[in-house]
Amino acid sequence: MFRFDIINHLIKIYNFTNYLEIGIFDGECINRINCQNKDGVDPGVENGLAIGVNYKLTSNDFFEQNKDKFYDIIFIDGLHLSEQVDVDIENSLRQTKDNGMVILHDCNPTNLEMTLIPRETVQWNGDVYKSILKFRKINTKHSFFTVDTDWGVGIIVKNKKQLDWNAPKNYDLALNDWHYFDLNRKNLLNLISVEEFFKLFNDRPVLKTTWNSGFFSCCTVKLRGILEFHHKNNILPNVDSSEQWELYKDDGIDEIQQWWGGTVDVFNQNDITDKFFKNNKIYDFDFQNFSDFSNYPKVCNEDQFINYHKINYDYVNKITDIYFDLSEEVLSIKKHLIKKYKIETSKIIAVCFRGNDKFLETNLPSYEILMNKIEKIKNEFSDHKILIQTDEKEFIDLVTNKFNDCIVIEETTKINKSTNSVQYTIKKGQRVYSAQLFLAVMSIISDSSKVILNSGNVGLWICLFRKKSNNVYQFLHKLDETPNEFWLE
Repeated sequence: MFRFDIINHLIKIYNFTNYLEIGIFDGECINRINCQNKDGVDPGVENGLAIGVNYKLTSNDFFEQNKDKFYDIIFIDGLHLSEQVDVDIENSLRQTKDNGMVILHDCNPTNLEMTLIPRETVQWNGDVYKSILKFRKINTKHSFFTVDTDWGVGIIVKNKKQLDWNAPKNYDLALNDWHYFDLNRKNLLNLISVEEFFKLFNDRPVLKTTWNSGFFSCCTVKLRGILEFHHKNNILPNVDSSEQWELYKDDGIDEIQQWWGGTVDVFNQNDITDKFFKNNKIYDFDFQNFSDFSNYPKVCNEDQFINYHKINYDYVNKITDIYFDLSEEVLSIKKHLIKKYKIETSKIIAVCFRGNDKFLETNLPSYEILMNKIEKIKNEFSDHKILIQTDEKEFIDLVTNKFNDCIVIEETTKINKSTNSVQYTIKKGQRVYSAQLFLAVMSIISDSSKVILNSGNVGLWICLFRKKSNNVYQFLHKLDETPNEFWLE
Protein backbone atom coordinates (compact mmCIF):
# COMPACT_ATOMS: atom_id res chain seq x y z
CA MET A 1 0.00 0.00 0.00
CA PHE A 2 1.41 3.38 -0.99
CA ARG A 3 1.19 6.84 0.55
CA PHE A 4 -1.32 8.00 -2.06
CA ASP A 5 -3.56 5.01 -1.26
CA ILE A 6 -3.61 6.03 2.39
CA ILE A 7 -4.29 9.67 1.54
CA ASN A 8 -7.10 8.79 -0.87
CA HIS A 9 -8.67 6.52 1.72
CA LEU A 10 -8.68 9.31 4.31
CA ILE A 11 -10.05 11.82 1.80
CA LYS A 12 -12.92 9.51 0.92
CA ILE A 13 -13.72 8.39 4.46
CA TYR A 14 -13.79 11.89 5.91
CA ASN A 15 -15.12 13.70 2.83
CA PHE A 16 -12.07 15.98 2.68
CA THR A 17 -12.20 18.51 -0.16
CA ASN A 18 -9.01 20.59 0.21
CA TYR A 19 -5.58 18.99 -0.21
CA LEU A 20 -2.07 20.47 -0.07
CA GLU A 21 1.11 18.65 -1.05
CA ILE A 22 4.55 19.96 -0.08
CA GLY A 23 7.28 18.58 -2.31
CA ILE A 24 5.96 17.35 -5.65
CA PHE A 25 9.13 15.95 -7.24
CA ASP A 26 7.85 14.08 -10.36
CA GLY A 27 4.13 14.40 -9.53
CA GLU A 28 3.68 10.69 -8.77
CA CYS A 29 1.66 11.31 -5.62
CA ILE A 30 -0.36 14.49 -6.29
CA ASN A 31 -1.52 13.24 -9.68
CA ARG A 32 -2.95 10.12 -8.05
CA ILE A 33 -4.86 12.03 -5.39
CA ASN A 34 -8.63 12.20 -5.80
CA CYS A 35 -9.69 15.45 -4.14
CA GLN A 36 -11.90 18.35 -5.20
CA ASN A 37 -9.26 21.04 -4.61
CA LYS A 38 -5.52 20.34 -4.82
CA ASP A 39 -2.55 22.66 -4.32
CA GLY A 40 1.04 21.64 -4.98
CA VAL A 41 4.07 23.46 -3.58
CA ASP A 42 7.57 22.94 -4.98
CA PRO A 43 10.40 25.36 -5.86
CA GLY A 44 11.41 23.12 -8.76
CA VAL A 45 15.01 22.84 -7.64
CA GLU A 46 15.38 19.05 -7.61
CA ASN A 47 13.37 17.85 -10.60
CA GLY A 48 12.08 20.92 -12.38
CA LEU A 49 8.37 21.64 -12.25
CA ALA A 50 6.11 18.59 -12.46
CA ILE A 51 2.43 18.57 -13.34
CA GLY A 52 0.52 19.42 -10.17
CA VAL A 53 2.70 22.32 -9.01
CA ASN A 54 0.71 25.54 -8.82
CA TYR A 55 2.92 27.28 -6.27
CA LYS A 56 6.57 27.54 -7.36
CA LEU A 57 7.76 28.36 -3.88
CA THR A 58 9.56 26.89 -0.94
CA SER A 59 7.19 25.63 1.71
CA ASN A 60 8.31 28.42 4.07
CA ASP A 61 7.46 31.10 1.50
CA PHE A 62 4.14 29.43 0.67
CA PHE A 63 2.96 29.40 4.28
CA GLU A 64 4.16 32.97 4.82
CA GLN A 65 2.27 34.23 1.78
CA ASN A 66 -0.91 32.16 2.26
CA LYS A 67 -1.78 32.44 5.93
CA ASP A 68 -5.49 32.59 5.11
CA LYS A 69 -5.57 29.23 3.31
CA PHE A 70 -6.70 26.22 5.34
CA TYR A 71 -6.75 22.59 4.34
CA ASP A 72 -8.42 19.34 5.35
CA ILE A 73 -5.29 17.30 4.70
CA ILE A 74 -1.65 18.26 4.02
CA PHE A 75 1.04 15.89 2.78
CA ILE A 76 4.65 16.73 3.68
CA ASP A 77 7.22 15.18 1.33
CA GLY A 78 9.57 18.10 0.71
CA LEU A 79 13.11 18.66 1.94
CA HIS A 80 13.98 15.55 3.97
CA LEU A 81 16.00 17.33 6.63
CA SER A 82 14.55 17.25 10.12
CA GLU A 83 15.16 20.96 10.67
CA GLN A 84 12.91 21.74 7.70
CA VAL A 85 10.40 18.99 8.45
CA ASP A 86 9.99 20.45 11.96
CA VAL A 87 8.98 23.78 10.40
CA ASP A 88 6.70 22.10 7.83
CA ILE A 89 4.87 20.23 10.60
CA GLU A 90 4.40 23.41 12.63
CA ASN A 91 3.13 25.42 9.65
CA SER A 92 0.93 22.61 8.40
CA LEU A 93 -0.77 22.13 11.75
CA ARG A 94 -1.44 25.85 11.91
CA GLN A 95 -3.18 25.78 8.54
CA THR A 96 -4.97 22.45 8.92
CA LYS A 97 -8.61 22.52 9.98
CA ASP A 98 -9.58 20.97 13.30
CA ASN A 99 -9.74 17.19 12.99
CA GLY A 100 -7.88 17.54 9.71
CA MET A 101 -4.70 15.57 9.06
CA VAL A 102 -1.03 16.10 8.31
CA ILE A 103 0.63 13.19 6.49
CA LEU A 104 4.39 12.63 6.30
CA HIS A 105 6.48 10.30 4.15
CA ASP A 106 9.75 8.45 4.94
CA CYS A 107 9.10 8.17 8.67
CA ASN A 108 10.42 4.62 9.09
CA PRO A 109 13.87 4.17 7.53
CA THR A 110 15.10 0.60 7.49
CA ASN A 111 18.80 1.30 8.09
CA LEU A 112 21.12 4.09 9.21
CA GLU A 113 22.65 4.57 5.76
CA MET A 114 19.32 5.73 4.37
CA THR A 115 19.23 8.59 6.88
CA LEU A 116 22.73 9.98 6.48
CA ILE A 117 23.27 13.62 5.55
CA PRO A 118 24.69 14.32 3.06
CA ARG A 119 22.92 11.64 1.03
CA GLU A 120 24.90 8.48 0.24
CA THR A 121 22.23 6.05 -1.04
CA VAL A 122 19.85 5.90 -4.02
CA GLN A 123 16.85 5.23 -1.79
CA TRP A 124 17.01 7.94 0.85
CA ASN A 125 14.65 8.82 3.68
CA GLY A 126 16.69 11.62 5.19
CA ASP A 127 16.26 12.12 8.92
CA VAL A 128 12.53 12.74 8.80
CA TYR A 129 12.17 10.19 11.58
CA LYS A 130 13.90 12.62 13.96
CA SER A 131 11.14 15.15 13.36
CA ILE A 132 8.64 12.49 14.36
CA LEU A 133 10.55 11.85 17.59
CA LYS A 134 10.73 15.57 18.40
CA PHE A 135 7.05 16.02 17.61
CA ARG A 136 5.99 13.09 19.77
CA LYS A 137 8.12 14.33 22.63
CA ILE A 138 6.28 17.67 22.88
CA ASN A 139 2.89 16.67 21.48
CA THR A 140 0.03 16.79 23.98
CA LYS A 141 -3.13 17.19 21.92
CA HIS A 142 -2.77 15.52 18.52
CA SER A 143 -2.99 11.85 17.61
CA PHE A 144 -0.05 10.34 15.77
CA PHE A 145 0.47 7.01 13.99
CA THR A 146 2.99 5.66 11.51
CA VAL A 147 1.61 3.15 9.03
CA ASP A 148 4.26 0.50 8.40
CA THR A 149 4.25 0.70 4.61
CA ASP A 150 5.98 2.69 1.83
CA TRP A 151 8.93 3.70 4.07
CA GLY A 152 6.61 4.77 6.87
CA VAL A 153 3.59 7.03 6.39
CA GLY A 154 3.05 9.28 9.40
CA ILE A 155 -0.43 10.55 10.27
CA ILE A 156 -1.13 13.47 12.60
CA VAL A 157 -4.80 13.98 13.45
CA LYS A 158 -5.16 17.60 14.59
CA ASN A 159 -6.78 18.27 17.95
CA LYS A 160 -7.82 14.68 18.44
CA LYS A 161 -6.69 13.14 21.70
CA GLN A 162 -3.97 10.56 21.28
CA LEU A 163 -5.49 7.11 20.89
CA ASP A 164 -2.28 5.12 20.60
CA TRP A 165 -1.48 2.27 22.93
CA ASN A 166 2.31 2.53 22.79
CA ALA A 167 3.84 4.27 25.80
CA PRO A 168 6.44 6.95 24.92
CA LYS A 169 10.08 5.98 25.21
CA ASN A 170 13.26 8.03 25.63
CA TYR A 171 13.00 10.28 22.59
CA ASP A 172 16.22 12.17 23.34
CA LEU A 173 18.20 8.95 23.42
CA ALA A 174 16.60 7.79 20.16
CA LEU A 175 17.58 11.04 18.46
CA ASN A 176 21.25 10.37 19.11
CA ASP A 177 21.47 6.58 19.18
CA TRP A 178 20.38 4.72 16.02
CA HIS A 179 20.67 1.35 17.73
CA TYR A 180 18.23 2.43 20.46
CA PHE A 181 15.84 3.84 17.85
CA ASP A 182 16.03 0.66 15.78
CA LEU A 183 15.21 -1.55 18.76
CA ASN A 184 12.32 0.64 19.93
CA ARG A 185 10.94 2.00 16.67
CA LYS A 186 7.52 0.36 17.10
CA ASN A 187 6.78 2.37 20.22
CA LEU A 188 8.74 5.47 19.24
CA LEU A 189 6.94 5.84 15.91
CA ASN A 190 3.69 4.27 17.10
CA LEU A 191 3.91 1.84 14.21
CA ILE A 192 0.67 0.26 13.04
CA SER A 193 0.06 -2.25 10.27
CA VAL A 194 -2.04 -1.54 7.20
CA GLU A 195 -4.78 -3.71 8.71
CA GLU A 196 -4.71 -1.67 11.92
CA PHE A 197 -4.82 1.51 9.85
CA PHE A 198 -8.06 0.42 8.22
CA LYS A 199 -9.56 -0.42 11.61
CA LEU A 200 -8.59 2.93 13.13
CA PHE A 201 -9.50 5.07 10.15
CA ASN A 202 -12.69 3.47 9.03
CA ASP A 203 -15.41 5.89 10.02
CA ARG A 204 -17.64 4.62 7.29
CA PRO A 205 -21.33 5.37 7.12
CA VAL A 206 -23.48 2.50 8.30
CA LEU A 207 -26.14 0.79 6.19
CA LYS A 208 -28.68 -1.01 8.35
CA THR A 209 -30.43 -4.04 6.85
CA THR A 210 -33.63 -5.31 8.46
CA TRP A 211 -35.20 -7.54 5.81
CA ASN A 212 -36.13 -10.98 7.14
CA SER A 213 -37.25 -13.77 4.87
CA GLY A 214 -35.58 -16.76 3.22
CA PHE A 215 -31.81 -16.82 3.57
CA PHE A 216 -30.98 -15.80 0.03
CA SER A 217 -33.80 -13.30 -0.06
CA CYS A 218 -31.99 -11.59 2.84
CA CYS A 219 -28.75 -11.77 0.87
CA THR A 220 -30.31 -10.24 -2.25
CA VAL A 221 -31.92 -7.34 -0.40
CA LYS A 222 -28.66 -6.70 1.46
CA LEU A 223 -26.69 -6.75 -1.79
CA ARG A 224 -29.14 -4.43 -3.48
CA GLY A 225 -28.86 -1.99 -0.56
CA ILE A 226 -25.06 -2.01 -0.77
CA LEU A 227 -25.11 -1.45 -4.54
CA GLU A 228 -27.57 1.43 -4.30
CA PHE A 229 -25.54 2.99 -1.48
CA HIS A 230 -22.37 2.66 -3.54
CA HIS A 231 -23.94 4.30 -6.58
CA LYS A 232 -25.33 7.15 -4.52
CA ASN A 233 -22.24 7.87 -2.41
CA ASN A 234 -19.32 6.26 -4.31
CA ILE A 235 -18.19 4.70 -1.03
CA LEU A 236 -18.94 1.31 0.46
CA PRO A 237 -20.66 1.17 3.86
CA ASN A 238 -20.27 -0.82 7.01
CA VAL A 239 -23.39 -2.98 7.21
CA ASP A 240 -25.37 -3.50 10.40
CA SER A 241 -27.30 -6.76 10.03
CA SER A 242 -28.14 -7.19 13.71
CA GLU A 243 -31.87 -7.15 12.89
CA GLN A 244 -31.50 -9.52 9.97
CA TRP A 245 -31.30 -13.33 9.83
CA GLU A 246 -34.01 -13.59 12.50
CA LEU A 247 -35.37 -16.78 10.96
CA TYR A 248 -31.90 -18.30 11.29
CA LYS A 249 -30.96 -17.32 14.86
CA ASP A 250 -30.93 -20.23 17.27
CA ASP A 251 -31.87 -17.86 20.08
CA GLY A 252 -34.33 -15.86 18.01
CA ILE A 253 -38.11 -16.11 17.82
CA ASP A 254 -39.58 -19.35 19.16
CA GLU A 255 -41.81 -20.35 16.27
CA ILE A 256 -41.44 -19.44 12.62
CA GLN A 257 -44.63 -19.33 10.64
CA GLN A 258 -45.15 -18.53 7.02
CA TRP A 259 -45.64 -14.81 6.52
CA TRP A 260 -45.05 -12.20 3.85
CA GLY A 261 -43.48 -8.77 3.78
CA GLY A 262 -39.96 -9.15 5.15
CA THR A 263 -40.61 -7.69 8.60
CA VAL A 264 -40.67 -9.58 11.86
CA ASP A 265 -40.28 -8.69 15.52
CA VAL A 266 -36.60 -9.09 16.33
CA PHE A 267 -36.01 -10.91 19.59
CA ASN A 268 -32.23 -10.98 19.50
CA GLN A 269 -30.17 -8.18 17.97
CA ASN A 270 -26.90 -10.09 17.83
CA ASP A 271 -25.41 -9.92 14.35
CA ILE A 272 -24.71 -13.49 13.22
CA THR A 273 -23.46 -12.55 9.75
CA ASP A 274 -20.00 -13.88 10.61
CA LYS A 275 -21.50 -17.36 10.95
CA PHE A 276 -22.08 -17.27 7.21
CA PHE A 277 -19.66 -14.75 5.74
CA LYS A 278 -16.21 -13.47 6.63
CA ASN A 279 -15.75 -9.99 8.05
CA ASN A 280 -13.45 -8.89 5.25
CA LYS A 281 -11.69 -5.56 5.00
CA ILE A 282 -13.73 -3.02 3.05
CA TYR A 283 -11.89 -1.17 0.32
CA ASP A 284 -13.31 1.45 -2.03
CA PHE A 285 -13.35 1.56 -5.80
CA ASP A 286 -15.07 3.87 -8.24
CA PHE A 287 -18.40 2.41 -9.39
CA GLN A 288 -18.32 4.69 -12.44
CA ASN A 289 -15.86 2.28 -14.02
CA PHE A 290 -18.65 -0.29 -14.14
CA SER A 291 -22.26 -0.46 -15.20
CA ASP A 292 -25.02 -1.38 -12.76
CA PHE A 293 -25.77 -4.79 -11.25
CA SER A 294 -27.33 -5.79 -14.53
CA ASN A 295 -27.81 -4.30 -17.99
CA TYR A 296 -31.31 -5.67 -18.12
CA PRO A 297 -32.28 -2.94 -19.31
CA LYS A 298 -33.00 -1.32 -15.97
CA VAL A 299 -32.68 -3.30 -12.78
CA CYS A 300 -36.03 -4.04 -11.24
CA ASN A 301 -36.57 -4.55 -7.52
CA GLU A 302 -36.79 -8.31 -8.05
CA ASP A 303 -33.19 -9.05 -8.98
CA GLN A 304 -33.92 -12.76 -8.57
CA PHE A 305 -35.96 -12.74 -11.78
CA ILE A 306 -33.45 -11.15 -14.13
CA ASN A 307 -31.42 -12.88 -16.82
CA TYR A 308 -28.36 -14.02 -14.88
CA HIS A 309 -26.28 -13.97 -18.05
CA LYS A 310 -26.65 -10.18 -18.20
CA ILE A 311 -25.28 -9.49 -14.73
CA ASN A 312 -22.13 -7.36 -14.74
CA TYR A 313 -19.99 -9.84 -12.84
CA ASP A 314 -16.86 -7.66 -13.04
CA TYR A 315 -18.60 -5.15 -10.78
CA VAL A 316 -20.71 -7.39 -8.56
CA ASN A 317 -17.85 -9.80 -7.87
CA LYS A 318 -15.95 -6.97 -6.17
CA ILE A 319 -18.90 -6.43 -3.82
CA THR A 320 -19.57 -10.09 -3.09
CA ASP A 321 -15.86 -10.71 -2.43
CA ILE A 322 -16.05 -8.15 0.38
CA TYR A 323 -19.44 -8.82 1.94
CA PHE A 324 -20.35 -12.39 0.95
CA ASP A 325 -17.11 -14.38 1.22
CA LEU A 326 -18.00 -17.71 2.84
CA SER A 327 -16.98 -18.16 6.48
CA GLU A 328 -14.46 -20.77 7.56
CA GLU A 329 -17.27 -22.72 9.23
CA VAL A 330 -19.18 -22.94 5.95
CA LEU A 331 -16.04 -23.86 4.02
CA SER A 332 -15.33 -26.62 6.54
CA ILE A 333 -18.82 -28.06 5.99
CA LYS A 334 -18.32 -27.84 2.24
CA LYS A 335 -15.03 -29.71 2.46
CA HIS A 336 -16.67 -32.43 4.57
CA LEU A 337 -19.53 -32.89 2.10
CA ILE A 338 -17.21 -33.09 -0.89
CA LYS A 339 -15.20 -35.81 0.83
CA LYS A 340 -18.24 -37.71 2.13
CA TYR A 341 -20.08 -37.82 -1.22
CA LYS A 342 -16.89 -38.06 -3.33
CA ILE A 343 -17.88 -35.03 -5.35
CA GLU A 344 -15.67 -34.10 -8.28
CA THR A 345 -17.19 -30.76 -9.31
CA SER A 346 -15.52 -30.79 -12.73
CA LYS A 347 -17.62 -33.86 -13.55
CA ILE A 348 -20.93 -32.73 -12.06
CA ILE A 349 -24.21 -31.64 -13.61
CA ALA A 350 -25.80 -29.80 -10.70
CA VAL A 351 -29.58 -29.45 -10.68
CA CYS A 352 -31.09 -26.95 -8.26
CA PHE A 353 -34.87 -26.71 -8.19
CA ARG A 354 -36.46 -24.34 -5.70
CA GLY A 355 -40.12 -25.30 -5.65
CA ASN A 356 -42.99 -25.36 -3.13
CA ASP A 357 -44.18 -21.82 -2.29
CA LYS A 358 -41.98 -20.25 -5.02
CA PHE A 359 -44.92 -20.57 -7.41
CA LEU A 360 -46.41 -17.54 -5.62
CA GLU A 361 -43.65 -15.37 -7.10
CA THR A 362 -42.89 -16.89 -10.50
CA ASN A 363 -43.89 -19.66 -12.88
CA LEU A 364 -42.04 -22.85 -12.02
CA PRO A 365 -40.84 -25.39 -14.56
CA SER A 366 -42.79 -28.61 -14.54
CA TYR A 367 -41.02 -31.82 -13.62
CA GLU A 368 -41.25 -32.83 -17.26
CA ILE A 369 -39.50 -29.65 -18.45
CA LEU A 370 -36.74 -30.14 -15.90
CA MET A 371 -36.28 -33.82 -16.71
CA ASN A 372 -36.02 -33.08 -20.44
CA LYS A 373 -33.27 -30.53 -19.78
CA ILE A 374 -31.39 -32.87 -17.44
CA GLU A 375 -31.57 -35.69 -19.96
CA LYS A 376 -30.34 -33.47 -22.77
CA ILE A 377 -27.31 -32.26 -20.82
CA LYS A 378 -26.61 -35.74 -19.48
CA ASN A 379 -26.60 -37.20 -22.99
CA GLU A 380 -24.06 -34.58 -24.03
CA PHE A 381 -21.87 -35.14 -20.95
CA SER A 382 -22.36 -38.81 -20.20
CA ASP A 383 -19.30 -39.01 -17.94
CA HIS A 384 -20.82 -36.45 -15.53
CA LYS A 385 -22.74 -37.39 -12.40
CA ILE A 386 -25.92 -35.58 -11.42
CA LEU A 387 -26.04 -33.66 -8.14
CA ILE A 388 -29.64 -32.92 -7.21
CA GLN A 389 -30.68 -30.24 -4.69
CA THR A 390 -34.32 -29.40 -4.16
CA ASP A 391 -36.83 -28.72 -1.40
CA GLU A 392 -39.38 -31.16 -2.92
CA LYS A 393 -38.99 -34.83 -2.02
CA GLU A 394 -41.07 -35.95 -5.01
CA PHE A 395 -38.63 -34.42 -7.49
CA ILE A 396 -35.70 -36.22 -5.85
CA ASP A 397 -37.55 -39.53 -6.21
CA LEU A 398 -38.25 -38.83 -9.87
CA VAL A 399 -34.64 -37.96 -10.75
CA THR A 400 -33.02 -40.77 -8.76
CA ASN A 401 -35.36 -43.33 -10.31
CA LYS A 402 -34.47 -42.10 -13.78
CA PHE A 403 -30.68 -41.78 -13.37
CA ASN A 404 -28.46 -44.20 -11.51
CA ASP A 405 -25.49 -41.93 -10.87
CA CYS A 406 -27.18 -39.27 -8.76
CA ILE A 407 -25.80 -37.56 -5.68
CA VAL A 408 -28.28 -36.29 -3.08
CA ILE A 409 -27.01 -34.38 -0.05
CA GLU A 410 -29.06 -36.12 2.60
CA GLU A 411 -28.30 -33.53 5.30
CA THR A 412 -30.33 -30.72 3.69
CA THR A 413 -33.98 -30.31 4.71
CA LYS A 414 -36.62 -31.42 2.22
CA ILE A 415 -40.40 -31.49 2.49
CA ASN A 416 -43.29 -32.95 0.54
CA LYS A 417 -44.55 -30.69 -2.23
CA SER A 418 -46.80 -28.04 -0.68
CA THR A 419 -47.39 -24.29 -0.36
CA ASN A 420 -45.00 -24.13 2.59
CA SER A 421 -41.27 -23.39 2.64
CA VAL A 422 -38.36 -25.25 4.22
CA GLN A 423 -37.21 -22.36 6.42
CA TYR A 424 -40.48 -22.44 8.35
CA THR A 425 -39.89 -26.05 9.42
CA ILE A 426 -36.47 -25.63 11.05
CA LYS A 427 -36.43 -25.65 14.86
CA LYS A 428 -34.40 -23.54 17.27
CA GLY A 429 -30.95 -24.95 17.83
CA GLN A 430 -30.74 -26.12 14.22
CA ARG A 431 -31.17 -22.84 12.36
CA VAL A 432 -27.60 -21.54 12.11
CA TYR A 433 -26.18 -24.91 11.07
CA SER A 434 -29.02 -25.48 8.62
CA ALA A 435 -28.22 -22.19 6.89
CA GLN A 436 -24.48 -22.95 6.91
CA LEU A 437 -25.15 -26.37 5.41
CA PHE A 438 -27.34 -24.89 2.70
CA LEU A 439 -24.67 -22.30 1.90
CA ALA A 440 -22.06 -25.04 1.60
CA VAL A 441 -24.23 -27.00 -0.81
CA MET A 442 -24.91 -23.89 -2.92
CA SER A 443 -21.18 -23.29 -3.10
CA ILE A 444 -20.59 -26.85 -4.32
CA ILE A 445 -23.27 -26.36 -6.96
CA SER A 446 -21.68 -23.06 -8.02
CA ASP A 447 -18.38 -24.88 -8.57
CA SER A 448 -19.97 -27.59 -10.71
CA SER A 449 -19.24 -28.05 -14.39
CA LYS A 450 -22.86 -27.57 -15.53
CA VAL A 451 -25.72 -26.01 -13.58
CA ILE A 452 -29.44 -26.32 -14.23
CA LEU A 453 -31.63 -24.05 -12.12
CA ASN A 454 -34.89 -22.14 -11.98
CA SER A 455 -35.07 -18.42 -11.30
CA GLY A 456 -35.20 -17.13 -7.75
CA ASN A 457 -32.87 -15.93 -5.05
CA VAL A 458 -31.31 -19.38 -4.70
CA GLY A 459 -30.51 -19.55 -8.41
CA LEU A 460 -29.24 -15.99 -8.43
CA TRP A 461 -26.78 -16.64 -5.63
CA ILE A 462 -25.48 -19.81 -7.24
CA CYS A 463 -24.41 -17.59 -10.14
CA LEU A 464 -23.02 -14.92 -7.81
CA PHE A 465 -20.93 -17.50 -5.96
CA ARG A 466 -19.90 -18.94 -9.35
CA LYS A 467 -18.84 -15.39 -10.38
CA LYS A 468 -20.03 -16.03 -13.92
CA SER A 469 -22.91 -17.63 -15.81
CA ASN A 470 -20.95 -19.92 -18.12
CA ASN A 471 -22.61 -23.34 -18.51
CA VAL A 472 -25.62 -22.21 -16.49
CA TYR A 473 -29.06 -23.17 -17.83
CA GLN A 474 -31.61 -20.81 -16.29
CA PHE A 475 -35.36 -21.34 -16.44
CA LEU A 476 -37.13 -17.96 -16.41
CA HIS A 477 -40.87 -17.46 -16.81
CA LYS A 478 -42.21 -14.47 -14.92
CA LEU A 479 -45.82 -14.46 -13.80
CA ASP A 480 -46.79 -11.56 -16.06
CA GLU A 481 -44.80 -12.53 -19.15
CA THR A 482 -44.99 -15.05 -22.00
CA PRO A 483 -41.37 -15.71 -22.98
CA ASN A 484 -40.25 -16.94 -26.37
CA GLU A 485 -37.75 -19.21 -24.65
CA PHE A 486 -37.94 -20.54 -21.10
CA TRP A 487 -34.31 -21.63 -20.92
CA LEU A 488 -31.61 -18.99 -20.95
CA GLU A 489 -28.08 -20.17 -21.70
